[in-house]
Amino acid sequence: MGRSVLRQYLTIWYGNLPEEVGFLARRLSASPLRELCVAVLFLLFFIPFPTLLSTRAKSNPYAVPPLALSILSGILLERYVFLAPVVRLSPGALAIDFACLLLLFLAVVLQRFQGASLDA
Repeated sequence: MGRSVLRQYLTIWYGNLPEEVGFLARRLSASPLRELCVAVLFLLFFIPFPTLLSTRAKSNPYAVPPLALSILSGILLERYVFLAPVVRLSPGALAIDFACLLLLFLAVVLQRFQGASLDA
């Protein structure tokens, strides 16, 4: 995830592509998208990275799922930030998509926990 953003940034910077700078400037200057970009940064980096630096947090089964949910939320929010100026998305449809992905995530996590408790 971070590598794709870095690649996009390096391509714009090395290529000196002014048409691509407008793409980023539009998203960072408008009020609702600016706050969403900050939220994406926190959900994808500032929350998971410092937390996962400790060995105790990485091995704690109660700490990893909320961090994974934070990363999943950040990825979905980033996709919304990229598509919002181009495609008209309704908040209801976005909420339904997020709820479906959340249920799928919870089903996988619960299946893993049940499999782990049966093996023990």
